[in-house]
Amino acid sequence: MCLGLALLAVFSATLITALRRREAVSCNCFGPGTRPVSRYDLVRNAVLGMCCVAGLLEGGWLGYGGSPAGHPSPAVIVLLGFVAAVFVTIAVNLEDIVEVLRKPYVFE
Repeated sequence: MCLGLALLAVFSATLITALRRREAVSCNCFGPGTRPVSRYDLVRNAVLGMCCVAGLLEGGWLGYGGSPAGHPSPAVIVLLGFVAAVFVTIAVNLEDIVEVLRKPYVFE
């Protein structure tokens, strides 16, 4: 979690630099692409960073001490995996989702 948080901080600093310079740099965050970097990439990184911090808190790294209930059941692990997959899908496609919701629906 610490390494993930550090990498997100470095990536976010790079994105901020590119956005402030108004450079037309493509976002290759999840593979090659032609979409330019945007503030949505910073929002995505902030949300993923909060997930890293939550993981550190839950794991006891930042003094919280973790959950007293013990280990989760296999059903809970499967459910958390599904929720994580949905979350990552939304986070990766955040800009596309926002742009689709911002455009008015046109009847043909």
